[in-house]
Amino acid sequence: MTNCNDTLKMISILYRKMQIILNEQNKDIDVTSGLVPFLFEVKDGEPLTQNDIAARLDIGKSTVAKSVAKLEEMGYLIRSGNEDDGRSIIVTLSEKGRQVIPELEKGGYGTYERMFGCLTDIERTLFIALLEKITANLA
Repeated sequence: MTNCNDTLKMISILYRKMQIILNEQNKDIDVTSGLVPFLFEVKDGEPLTQNDIAARLDIGKSTVAKSVAKLEEMGYLIRSGNEDDGRSIIVTLSEKGRQVIPELEKGGYGTYERMFGCLTDIERTLFIALLEKITANLA
């Protein structure tokens, strides 16, 4: 049986390797794996506030603000004032952001296949269900 330290070590290794693979998949794009989730959150065209993004990704508001500012500076996102609430910022994809999404999705799919290609469909389904359960438990 695997002990606690081994399990935590494997999770850490899996995360690091996944980031390396994602960056490898997207090497021709100047967006790192840490910024991709922010683009994916707004890719469907629904205007979201930075607070919405923070809640959906379960990360701090300051991290969202910094990442969104970086992506805006890079030309992938547009920030604008919220007409309904002057205190919040609406985030949408720019044209450059819309153009890069298909490449990022392709890279994400390649990473997913590389990670889960060794599992059967049943194992994938079980693994994802277990991840969802663990994530919900930590909420």
